[in-house]
Amino acid sequence: MNQLIKYSVIALIISIVTLSHAQTTTTITDADVKLFITSFNPIKKDMEALGHKYENIQDPSALQAIGASEEVKSIFEKHGWNNNYMLKFSTIISAFAFVHMEKEMQKLPAEQQQYVAQMIQTQKTQVGLVASEDAIEVINKNYSELAAIIVEE
Repeated sequence: MNQLIKYSVIALIISIVTLSHAQTTTTITDADVKLFITSFNPIKKDMEALGHKYENIQDPSALQAIGASEEVKSIFEKHGWNNNYMLKFSTIISAFAFVHMEKEMQKLPAEQQQYVAQMIQTQKTQVGLVASEDAIEVINKNYSELAAIIVEE
């Protein structure tokens, strides 16, 4: 996939996730990230077992409805997450997306780096960064492990 298109898609996902939580922030700890890493694939497998009703949903209100469903809550609880799971998961994904874009940006030619850096800053300013700088620091410390499960090449 063209790198600029890839970053635009990531930016759209961040916008959807962030808007669905309307500027709400939460603290992310190493323990949260470790739980995310160990539970990501089992949760994904359980969600896939639910069938097509949770695939390719892009509407922010639909995302909130999914997060509030008892079926989804029980999956997250089964894997160690509490009631705050949707906010924690979205914060980890948002922070990871920003960190990943910044790392990938370094691989681009200088003129494209400038464009992507501007796009990242626009996302942070317009939408509001759900993840605090502290959360981004935690993500940076765990980046390799997170990238291994989140990034699809």
